[in-house]
Order: sequence, then structure tokens, then C-alpha cells
Amino acid sequence: MRESSSTETDRVSKRIVTVSMNFTPTHISRVCLVTVLFFISCSTARFNTFYNARQNYKEALRLAETRNTGSKPSSGEIAKLDKCLEKCGVIIARHPGSSLVDDALFLMGKALSLKQEHATSAEKFSELREYFPESEFVGPSLYLEAVERRALAQWARAENLIETHLNTSDTWSVWQERSAVLYAEIAESNGRYDQALSRIEQPLTRSKRKEIVGPAYLLKGRSLRGTGELEAAMDAFRQASEHADTHSRRFEAQVEMGETASLLGRGEESLEIFRDLTAFARADSELAQVGLSIGRSWRSLSDFNEAEEAWRNVILAYPRETASKYARMELASMLETEQGDLSAALVEYDELAKQGRPRDLVTRASRRAKALRAVEQLGLSLQDSSLNRGSNLMKLGDTFFFNLELPDSALPYYAKAHAEFPESSWAARALYAEIRIRREHQSTGNGVIDSLLGTLTSRYPHSAQARSIRVMSGELPESTYGLSKAGWFYERAEEIWLDNDDFTAALDTFTMIADSFPTSPIAPKALLASAWISGEDLGDSVGTRAFLQRILDSYPKSEEASYASRVLGVSLIDKKLPYDTAPSIVRIDTVECAEIAPVDSLHRLGIVRVRVLVDANGEAKNVELVKGTQSLLCDDAAIQTARIAEYTPAQKDSISVEAWFDVDVPFVPTRADST
Repeated sequence: MRESSSTETDRVSKRIVTVSMNFTPTHISRVCLVTVLFFISCSTARFNTFYNARQNYKEALRLAETRNTGSKPSSGEIAKLDKCLEKCGVIIARHPGSSLVDDALFLMGKALSLKQEHATSAEKFSELREYFPESEFVGPSLYLEAVERRALAQWARAENLIETHLNTSDTWSVWQERSAVLYAEIAESNGRYDQALSRIEQPLTRSKRKEIVGPAYLLKGRSLRGTGELEAAMDAFRQASEHADTHSRRFEAQVEMGETASLLGRGEESLEIFRDLTAFARADSELAQVGLSIGRSWRSLSDFNEAEEAWRNVILAYPRETASKYARMELASMLETEQGDLSAALVEYDELAKQGRPRDLVTRASRRAKALRAVEQLGLSLQDSSLNRGSNLMKLGDTFFFNLELPDSALPYYAKAHAEFPESSWAARALYAEIRIRREHQSTGNGVIDSLLGTLTSRYPHSAQARSIRVMSGELPESTYGLSKAGWFYERAEEIWLDNDDFTAALDTFTMIADSFPTSPIAPKALLASAWISGEDLGDSVGTRAFLQRILDSYPKSEEASYASRVLGVSLIDKKLPYDTAPSIVRIDTVECAEIAPVDSLHRLGIVRVRVLVDANGEAKNVELVKGTQSLLCDDAAIQTARIAEYTPAQKDSISVEAWFDVDVPFVPTRADST
């Protein structure tokens, strides 16, 4: 047996020697050639995959250039972008050590941006810098992620990325020039014109590229106009027109010049600019924009017939253009305010409300139409001399003041309400509203206002409005009654947040309220608003938890603490209950309510408290309202939200049991509520 094994081994050894002796240099060269070809083919395959990904992106980009600004990607674009993302994913998954991986990540970020998936796009740019800190795409990725953060309204994060980009190198690349322009765009859009002007000087003094200088002068002009320096703004827009690198940018600069001339009261010059633009315009969208601007110029000259004719021409000639819808909005606004024809304005608002886009314009038109209908109905009720005359006078005043933002129209109704019904429960509020309108919206002499203030504080000394006046004047200390100093600051913070969308400034103001007025009942509400802005608007989840924890620590018995406990998973429920572990919320949505009564802005952000019976399966078996808002619509939405929320059932002796517990459903007004 051993001999047989030895013989077989010898035979194999001889075969190996024979093959080795026959393996000539030619064979060796062939093996080397095959090996080289193998690696070349692998490299070529990776390159081909990336090349195809890039080609799909370029084709999608060409398709995107043909659609209207602001519209969603077409199905053709989506198909191309999905192919691009698929092939980039292949490179990253199969060739993680390849030099093309950072290229693929960068291309994925751009493709996701074009697909309008901004959050995922921003993550890809962030991953690129994390895993490839030496990549050539680090600088561009900082700029492009900032663009995505701006699209997500995460202004602070966008500005931090830009600051990082501008401070990382002494060189001044095209990407840094773009970053400086983007920073100025964000500052200008949020009303921080001084910051925009300061930042825009960098690209204007350093760059020679028209695609940078032209937009920079446009931003400079808009920022100067925002500060009231209209003549300087005109000069900046002229420079923007001269340095424009494309027809559309030159057109935009000329439009801005015409609009600014109109603001300067030079209506004839404005009309001349727009008439020249009619010949310069190429596309229907540009012709519609010119017609819209011509109508605005005629309106500034108080020639309402010419303005109406210009806008109706735009509406009829270019019904599908966005400018046509803005022309109808301008027409409705003019009919409502300057001409006082509420019925005609209602017709235009109703027609605009039937449109699908732009959403903010359509929503605003719907709200104004609803408010005008309320005015019509309330006006008819006043003619009937019904028993509800006083209440209807107040409702008319509120509708004009809060919903339609027409304080001058609201004033006579408030005046009649407190004059005709001086002993009513709303008299003090009507008088207070009249004082506010005369002080903030009219050039009424101080004597009239002082007289009204005297009437308020002497006739209604115990009203919340009188106490608020005394607190503001320093006669009374900070109080839980009326609008205290904290309340006034809270109103201003809400305006900054909901009306101006300046989230960083709003956050600073809300935080100041909590720091400066820690004993005020407004303080926990301000902290709750800070938490909301941090998480939803600025994307700072760490900051959100810090604000919520501060509510729990400082105001454990407040309604806001109850909500904070749900979010953080901390129980505030009394332990003397017929179960060992209380029910808890796994997930609950925030209600966006569009019909919160606008009388008291301090209730625009808050909670609806409901009592939920959670069964052993973690489902809401029954929901009862405990504390609602001033809107049945909000309350119903909160109840429905609580019904479909996800819960963890109570536990008794390690067994799931049925139990009741209170749930605070958070609500905020829709953004359109501030228009």
C-alpha cells in the first residue's frame, strides 16, 4: 500500500517537472499579458459604469432645463436619474477601493438634488467629506450641501457650511465665489440686508466671472432696496444688466430696475423700461412678467383702469404662466383695497383658488375669498339690526384686521363696537384694537391716542387690556394678566418666525424670553417654540431635546412639560395607578391647523389635550377631548391624530392591560396662516 502511494507521488512530481520544463518565456509573457488585460478590463468596466451614470445625469439635466422653474421633475427625468443613482451605487458597492467612489458619491448628491430629494442629497455630500476628506470634491460638496440645506429651510446649517467653506483655504475658487453669493442670497431672503451687503462685496471685488458678478449685483440691488436706498439699488441693477452673462439674467435685472423706478415714484420711467422689455422678451413667461410689471406701474400711478387692462391682457394671453396668476392676485387686491369693490375682488379670488399652483398664492386667495364671504354675511346681518349686532361688529373688525390685513377698514367697526356697547364683554378689547391701529397704522395725533388710553384704563381698569397697557408703561410689575412684556416679545418672535421665516432670529428671541422672564407663564411656551424651530426648521435634534429637557426641569407642572415628557419618553404620571407601567406614545404626528382664531397670537403654537383609552394591543380604543382650541377643525384633527397614533400599552405584572392616559397633541398653524 505504501509502495503504491509512493509510486503515484513520483508520477505527479515528474509531471510537474515536465510541465515546468515546457513552460517557456513565451508562456510566461502570455500569462502576464492575460493578467494585465484582466485588470484593464476590470478598470474599464468601472469607468464604463461611471461614464453611463454621468451620461444619464447629463440627459436628465437637459430635460430639467426645458421645464418651468419650480415645477417637479418629469417621469423621463426621474427614469434617467434613477439609472444614474443605480450605477453610482454599483461602483460604491462593488469597488469600494476605487478612485471613482468619491466621484460616484458626488454625482449621487447632484442627482438626488435634481430629483428634489434634498435631505438625502445633503447626506451624500456630507458622507463624501466624512469618508474622503482629501477629495477634490470637498469644497464643491460644502457649497452644494449648503444649497440643499437652504432648500430645506435649514438656514443656520447652510450658513455654517458656507462659513466653513470660505475659511478652509486662502485661495478663492469659483466654488467659494458661489458660496459667498449663496450666503448673501440667504441673508437677503431673510431680511438681513446688512449681512447680505457685507458678504456680497467679496465676489464683487474678487471675481471676474460674469456668471458670478451678474447675480452678485442683483443681490446687492435687492438688499439696497430692502434698506430703502432705492437710488443705489437702481445703480446696482444697471450693473447687473451690464454684467449679465445670459439673456434671462439681463431680463431679470431690467425688471428689477423697472420695479425700483416705480417705488421711487417715477412711474413714467418704469413704464418706459417695461415697454422696451416687451421687445427684448423671448418666451411667454417673460412677456407675461412684463405685462404683470406694467400693471404694477399703472397701479403705482393710481391709474387703476390701465392697471386692470394690463393684468387682464396677461390673464387672457398667458393663462398657464405663473405671472398670469400673480396678475390675477394683483387685480383682486386692487379691487379690494384701492377700489373697495369686494364683490369683484371675491370673483377673482375664487377663480384663483381653483388653480393648483403656486400653492402659496392659491392658499392666500382661498383665505381671502373666505374672509370676504364672511364680510358679506356679517354686513347683511348688520343691516337686519339683529340682536348680535355688537358681536358682529367685533367679528367684522377682526376679519378686516387679522384675516384681510386691512386695519383702516377694521377701525370703524371696532370704534362702533365699544361706542355702541360700552358695557359689553368685548368693549375693552375693541378699544384696545382701535388704539393699536391708530398707533401702528395711522398718523393719528398723540392727543387722540392718549384720550383713548385714558378711557381704557379709567373705564375698564380691571380688563386684561388695561393691565397690559400699565405693565408696558411700567405702572405695574410683570403680571400673568394680559399681554405682559414677555407677551409682547412673544408676539414679535412669532411674526419673525411665521411671517418672515427668519428661524435663527426667531429662535434667539424665544430663548431671550425664557432667559429674561423665567417666572412668566410665557416662558415654557417660548421654550416649546424654541424646541420646534430647532427640530423642524433648523434640523437640530440635539437642540430640540435640550429645550424640551429645560421645560421638564424648570416647569414640570406646565402643559408644555406634559408634551415634552411624551417626546422625550419621560413619564410625569402619578405612580398611584392600577398598573405598573403607564401607556406611552410610540409615534404621533403634529397637527397643522389653518383655522386657529387669530385673536390671541399667544395660542398660535400649543397643544390639544385628549384622553385616550389604549387597549392591550396598543391601539386607541376611545378618545375624548379634555382641552381644545378655539377651532372645532383643530380639535377634530387632533382627535383623529390621537386615534391613529402608535402606543405602547400599560403593563400590570408583565401583562399588557387596558388603561386611560392623557395625550398632548401638538399643533401649529399652517404657514399660509400668516399671510
